[in-house]
Amino acid sequence: MKKVFITILLFLLVSVTPGFGEDSHSEEEPINVLLTLDEYRFLPEELEFESGKLYRLTIYNEGKMTHELDAPDLSAHVFTKKIVVLDDSGNMIAEIKGKPREVELAPGKSLEWWFVPFVGDTEEGEMVCDIPGHRAFGMKGRVLIKR
Repeated sequence: MKKVFITILLFLLVSVTPGFGEDSHSEEEPINVLLTLDEYRFLPEELEFESGKLYRLTIYNEGKMTHELDAPDLSAHVFTKKIVVLDDSGNMIAEIKGKPREVELAPGKSLEWWFVPFVGDTEEGEMVCDIPGHRAFGMKGRVLIKR
């Protein structure tokens, strides 16, 4: 009888606890953010995110050369759901799972980085293009994750 009671209690706990055992952001609409890479600049130069919300960061290289987004503080403080690589028509050609440290894009290409930031306190970091010479020409910016 005691086993039956414990089983029923556990079943009720799991069934009424929101998000228990599932991706709590699976049905949530993402907050869309566009980051454009161009010759020696990021547009916007500052990205701001709030902890616990789902984001779809679209990174688009509108420049004439390859550019990179290297944002280790951002990567360290997010749960990455997926990265979707898009073709020229915006259709998915690849989906990457796991935590990226840097992303490099050819001219005219884009991708979507789906993630949920998590921080205990506000975190501030840098985003740069580490392709030789690009940072020196000013291709850098700031990332802020608020609690």
